Amino acid sequence: MKGIYDEQAGRYRSVPVRISGSAVVLPNPRKVPGLMEEFGAFLARGAGKDGVPAFAAEAHLRLVSIHPFVDGNGRTARLLMNLILLRGGYPPVPVGPADRKAYLDALETASLAGDLGPFQRLMCERLEGMLDEYLGALRG
Repeated sequence: MKGIYDEQAGRYRSVPVRISGSAVVLPNPRKVPGLMEEFGAFLARGAGKDGVPAFAAEAHLRLVSIHPFVDGNGRTARLLMNLILLRGGYPPVPVGPADRKAYLDALETASLAGDLGPFQRLMCERLEGMLDEYLGALRG
């Protein structure tokens, strides 16, 4: 946000926000600092028995559900997810224009229905696709 919206750069949001076209209700801005503290504790626990890809996807979902910033929440969540994947020895998972609708639908399902499955499946499919690309490059 530096150079774009300087007064918000590096700060949690202090105003209510909405996701355009979504029925998802985001937390009150007063709750954001506490939710981020809980999120930090979740990150500190690290990947459990479900493994790094599932942990990375859940971290993405949790951050996007808190929506701690006025703008850039999705980008930040994707960066975090990919950092976790890279640290775990996996390639990053891009979310390209062709994935956008499925990505947003899966996020909405997770937020409204509490069903993480569609989002985790989508991210694992994208991860598998990236692994296939890497293996193909190594073979080629």
